[in-house]
Order: sequence, then C-alpha cells, then structure tokens
Amino acid sequence: TDTTLCKLVDQIRNYNSTVGLLVDIGTIEEGVRAYNAGADGVCTTFVQAESRGNSYVSWEKHQGIIRELSKGGIVICEGGITTPIQVQEAFLCGAHAVVVGKAITDPAFLTRIFIS
Repeated sequence: TDTTLCKLVDQIRNYNSTVGLLVDIGTIEEGVRAYNAGADGVCTTFVQAESRGNSYVSWEKHQGIIRELSKGGIVICEGGITTPIQVQEAFLCGAHAVVVGKAITDPAFLTRIFIS
C-alpha cells in the first residue's frame, strides 16, 4: 500500500538521508506512487511481468511508461531490452540509464534472436 511504501521510504531516509532511492515498478501507477512516496527514481524492472501470460508487453508500451514517468523523475529502463536500437529509443523517451542483461549475458537467448 502507499502507506507502507511511504513508511519504508521514511525509514530508509532516516537511516541514510544521502543515499539515492530507486523503486522497481511495473506500471505508470506504481511509478507515480513511488515518486509520491519520495523515491528519487524508478526502474522499469517489472514492466515485462505485467504481461501476465504473454511473453512480453509491447516495446511501445514500455516506451510509453518511460515517457510518462520521466516527467516526474529519474527512470532507469530495465527488462526486455534486446537491441541497440531499443537502447537508443529508451534514451530518446527520457530514460536516465538503460540496463541490458539477458541480451548480452545469455548466449542461448541471443542465438534464438538471430535464428528468428
């Protein structure tokens, strides 16, 4: 809940007020709640999890989330990034940074992309 998130942010700030605080989110609404609770930024780590049965949400939806949330603070784009073009597009949408994991660390995944 928002109250729990606010309390957690307050506890972290009371422990160390100089640390930057990022919150992993999956939706615009979660991002807004994180900013309202005092987070410095959000990571789109759970956007792909929002697909609920699909293998991935569309890249266009992910871009829309980045565009919207970058108006309120720092956005780190993470999850489902498989091409250098997507990295460029994430920055154009307002991402502060982009995390590329599976596409460069999982040879089987990368091979499947090239085969398809």
